[in-house]
Amino acid sequence: MSRPAQRNKKSAIYQVQMRQIWVVLGVMIFGLVLSYVMADGDRLIAKGLSIGALIAFIGQLIFTRIAYHTVGAKHARQIMLNTYLGFVIKWATTLALFAFVFLKIQPISTVSVIIGYIILIISQNLVLIKMK
Repeated sequence: MSRPAQRNKKSAIYQVQMRQIWVVLGVMIFGLVLSYVMADGDRLIAKGLSIGALIAFIGQLIFTRIAYHTVGAKHARQIMLNTYLGFVIKWATTLALFAFVFLKIQPISTVSVIIGYIILIISQNLVLIKMK
């Protein structure tokens, strides 16, 4: 026997997405402390972690806004198309932001940017798992 579809948690997902800004702020503060402890005079670690976290946040924000724009059982096809469109635009934006950062922002710690990105992606996935 099949189960009926679960109700969409659109407003809860938007709220959780906006709360991720606190994680971004935490990554920024952690980067500043780490730069201070490691005597990084140019604050390259802090700058890299902050930029990486912001890239992940912006990408996920774009996906959330596009993918959850339409809700309802009558719009199943549109919801699926919005999800695919959201993924494509998220990754295109993420790649463009990484390219911009690595080409235009100098000096920067490449490893810090990638670590900041990974920290926020892990945080976002943990929150989404907790929501289920």
